Formats: sequence, structure tokens, C-alpha cells
Amino acid sequence: MLKTLTTAIILSAFIALPASAATLNKKVLLTGDVLTVGDVFEGAQNHSDHVLGPAPRAGNVLMLDLKTLDRIANGFDINWEDRSAFATSTVRRDSKNIDDTSGEATLIKVPALRVALNRNDVIKASDVHMIEVSSKSVRDNTALQATDLVGQSALKLIKPDELVSMNDLIAPKVIKRGEMVTISLSVGRISLTSKGRAMEDARMGDMVKLKNESSDRVIQARVTGHREATMAPQS
Repeated sequence: MLKTLTTAIILSAFIALPASAATLNKKVLLTGDVLTVGDVFEGAQNHSDHVLGPAPRAGNVLMLDLKTLDRIANGFDINWEDRSAFATSTVRRDSKNIDDTSGEATLIKVPALRVALNRNDVIKASDVHMIEVSSKSVRDNTALQATDLVGQSALKLIKPDELVSMNDLIAPKVIKRGEMVTISLSVGRISLTSKGRAMEDARMGDMVKLKNESSDRVIQARVTGHREATMAPQS
């Protein structure tokens, strides 16, 4: 307890404990048509059934890298217990349960933009509506829900009513180099906050270097909002 309290005081920050703890499924074999949060993270609790995207086509492999996994974990408030710098998850579809040649196309609803957006534009809720498309036109990285688009930044020109690939989106920069950032940490019932100056630009979910100007101490924290970051308590 003393060591934990000392760590909290030194860091001078607090972090809200995530709602659920989960472990990464490093090898995912899908039997259905979609990939869910629960397929990727075992123990995701209430978020397990949330659809992340369509399942890869038979014979294809979808590799989820660390950045993508962090985005999923942060987006669904998941405490990823076995996280490491080299973590990946490989997603395959069980070819024994699929007949690609006999399946008929069905109409499904997917999100699209009402108006064209340029590179670096941030997508607002009012920019998005749902359109009906053939299921055969949906690719592995096609956005399937409006929440996949809202708040993201465009990497290129996106035209109205076209399918949007998640590869063409990125989290917007919410911290810029030189800005003062509120850092937070919570250990048990002890909650602390402090300020640090950003040493680099950062997007939502990124790890960012922050400098305490009074002590010159440099720490790393995860970006959780506009000019806000949280640091996990040290064990």
C-alpha cells in the first residue's frame, strides 16, 4: 500500500479504472460473418457482441496490429491485461463453414457521408447517414456503424454515399506539441491530477510524452481527450 501511494504521489496524476478486464485472443478463427469485440478480447463483458467489421473472406488473413488493438480497447473501456509492445491478433475465417460461390447477396445498411469531406476534416454526427448496399460490396475494413465514423479524421477525400474504409480514417490530433495537458491517475480511492507540457503531437488513444516543467520529469500517458491524458498506476 505504501509503495502504491508513493507511486501515485510521484506521478501526480490519476486514471479511472476501466470497467472490464480482458485478455487478447492472439489467434481468432471466425465461423460467422462478422468480427466482434468479444472475438478479439476475451472477457469484454457488455461489449462482447459489438460488431467491429465483416469477417475476412475465406483464405484471407486480417492482422490487427498494436495500434488497432489499442483503439479497440480504449474505445470500449477495456483493461487489456496482457498488453505488450509487440502484441498482434491474427483473424481468419473458418473455410469449412463458408460457401463463397453459393451465397446470395443481401441488402445491408452501412454508414456513409452526406457530403464530401477533405483530408484532415473531422467527421461530425450530422455528416453521417445510413445507406443500403449489397453485402457483396462490403470489404474487410468497411465501416459498419455510424460510431465507426463520428469523431474520426479523414486521410483523403471521401465522397458522399460511398463505402468508407477504416483505412481512410484516423483519430484526430487532440494534443499538440507545446500544449499544457491535464494528467490524471487514480489508485484505489486516491485520485490525483497534475499538468504537463506535451513534447509531441498525439491522437486519441496514443501514448504521449509529457514534461513536468517544475521538476523536468518526463512521463508517458495515454491520451483520453482534448488536452487530457491518463497514466496507469505502477505495480
